[in-house]
Amino acid sequence: MLVFESLDAIQLPASAGHTFVAVGTFDGVHLGHRALLCGLAERAHAAGGQAIAFTFQNHPRSVIDPATCPRLISPWALKRRLLERLPLDVVVAPAFDPDLRAMPPEHFVEQVLCRLLRARRVHSGVNFRFGHDRAGGPELLATLAPRLGFEYEMLRPVQLAGDRISSSRIREALAAGHVEDAAAMLGRPHQVTARVVAGDALGRRLGFPTANLQPDAEVLLPGDGVYAVHVFLPDRADPLPGMMNIGWRPTVGGRDHRVEVHVIDFEGDLLGRMLTVQVAVRLRGERRFSSPEELAGQLGRDRHAALEALAGHRVTLF
Repeated sequence: MLVFESLDAIQLPASAGHTFVAVGTFDGVHLGHRALLCGLAERAHAAGGQAIAFTFQNHPRSVIDPATCPRLISPWALKRRLLERLPLDVVVAPAFDPDLRAMPPEHFVEQVLCRLLRARRVHSGVNFRFGHDRAGGPELLATLAPRLGFEYEMLRPVQLAGDRISSSRIREALAAGHVEDAAAMLGRPHQVTARVVAGDALGRRLGFPTANLQPDAEVLLPGDGVYAVHVFLPDRADPLPGMMNIGWRPTVGGRDHRVEVHVIDFEGDLLGRMLTVQVAVRLRGERRFSSPEELAGQLGRDRHAALEALAGHRVTLF
């Protein structure tokens, strides 16, 4: 697969032939996105052409309206890896910036889709918007298609149990702590990668040492609570079981919002290392306990529940 991270870098091989292009933000690369992209690839290859996904490294709203920009289900590094697992030939993913925001939608279609990507067929979802003031969408693509010599198809959302799969619904599920519902729509567990930073060692004094994670501010976390998780260390092929607390630590007078992971039966120093955590099951909400001893007792029960919840799970690092 070829990956181009800017418009200036695009250089399709002469052998590319007819190209079929899917356009979208594709945050999460969920089951709906995968159905769109795999369907596009199947049709492109059957016609002797190549399949291209056009997306962005960041969410467009981070430039258009930062105050309302959602946190990302899949930051660019993860989204790239997820796209590379699909039968695509090319991924084009520039950073969305003020120049792309100001680009007239007709110019995007003519110069990017048709000239740079040689699109003979374009697919999008029903909600895809592009160009200055988000003026472009499925209607404009359908209007321009005959004049510019490509075919256009708007694909309806994929449904799960009667409800459409969307990045917005996945964010809502994660915010509510419904991580298993989110995983069903994603087709995988929600995954967060972050560096371990220094904490205050309160967990160690309770008998449950924790790695204090510092996720990027743009990354979406599940709602506050305690979760059973699989933890991937940089130097281990197989994950370790763990439990993760997201919240304010009211029992110990916490004053900042933290993400802490206890890696079960692990001994070693994780400070400064990058951990990847896959969130499997929500065990309980965060609550205040009457004493550190009561909290330690609950953590012991959480440990047992986490091991039970994780038993038998097949796990893949994405």
